Amino acid sequence: MISKSVLKQYIDLQKEIDETKERINRTEKQLAAIEKSGTVIDSVTGGMGGIQRYKIEGFPYAEYGRLKERLYNRKATLQSLENEIMDKIDEIEKFIKSVDDSRMRRIISFRFIDGMTWEQVGINMGGGNNADTMKKAFYRFMEEK
Repeated sequence: MISKSVLKQYIDLQKEIDETKERINRTEKQLAAIEKSGTVIDSVTGGMGGIQRYKIEGFPYAEYGRLKERLYNRKATLQSLENEIMDKIDEIEKFIKSVDDSRMRRIISFRFIDGMTWEQVGINMGGGNNADTMKKAFYRFMEEK
């Protein structure tokens, strides 16, 4: 028997994967910008009592290295999340297959596999079903199990 928390965690894992992919995308863009610009130019003052200005040019190795490490860590996190979600999908699908009631299988699939709101579940189920009807049917079913 699968718990409601496992079903809810599946949805959160999907969102976490999307968020991690977005973070990876942003980090890759930052790295590309550094690689494209090549060097950074800055000016400092010093010499002659601090009135002389010097221009410094170079590649930002420290920042580039931190971003590369962050990208590596985020990709590792993404791989771990994807493995975890595949395990949850298998667990949920086995549970859904074990449900005798076709209507309940559809409700669970719409809500937790497809990530629909309860209102969307009601609409997809048809027959004038609404969010409250779907939610109550699901919670009643889970209490019986």
